[in-house]
Amino acid sequence: MKNKFLITLIFCFNFFLIGFSYAIDQFSFDVTEIEILENGNKIIGSNRGEISTSDGILIEADNFIYRKIENVLKAKGNVIMNDTINNYKIYSDNITYEKKGERIFSKGKTKSEIKSRFIIDSVDIIFLRDKKILSSDKNTSILDNDEQTFIELKEFSFSIDDKLLKGKKVLVNLDFNLPQNDKFFFENGIFDFKKKSFLAKDVKINLKKNIFDNIKNDPRLKGVSAQSENNITTIKKGVFTSCDDDTDCPPWVVTASEIKHDKNKKGAKIGNIHRK
Repeated sequence: MKNKFLITLIFCFNFFLIGFSYAIDQFSFDVTEIEILENGNKIIGSNRGEISTSDGILIEADNFIYRKIENVLKAKGNVIMNDTINNYKIYSDNITYEKKGERIFSKGKTKSEIKSRFIIDSVDIIFLRDKKILSSDKNTSILDNDEQTFIELKEFSFSIDDKLLKGKKVLVNLDFNLPQNDKFFFENGIFDFKKKSFLAKDVKINLKKNIFDNIKNDPRLKGVSAQSENNITTIKKGVFTSCDDDTDCPPWVVTASEIKHDKNKKGAKIGNIHRK
């Protein structure tokens, strides 16, 4: 009788340990509580834990559901997805990871940190892990710590490897932490962070008010399109004025086939001028 009790106790203890750590296919589970259902096809983890993969992904969450046949992991509650190899993190309350297609979806507010340089705040993101492309069709903000630039977009797509951003309804705030800075508004644009260049359509630029050493100025540019490289922005079919918006300033504008703004020299070069 005593031996039978001892065998039963050892069996229960071993099963208890399995509940804390469980490995299946490409996922390893280290959770507080675990249930294995449907002949091993469904695994439920609860009360906080961590799931890891063989290719460097660590996922922390309050609760997990993994379906083996579909190879789909759902994580909810204070989710942190950390790619320890490629140096990015995704934070959300609801993340679905489709392992077969290497697709990651979030629901609700989502924060992404890319290589300690970019901080992206968005909603309902899609991440194609094999291509390293992050996207959303919801309002998004991006902070570039290296260039001290703040960007707001209605929708975006960002390639991590190429450092290439595509977006619509874009506001770019240069040197956003300074009291005087330039603000760029674009209908849509493509921004290359490696080359420090961009191409954009339907442009409006509010230049820093002290660009001509007069804080009362309100210098601004508009154009059909724009491109920029090495801090030189070229506006096609541009309109420029530095007149203040108040009624005391005599209204005037300069139109030109091309206007160049050199951020380094604090000036504008205008071709084929027509003044009104």
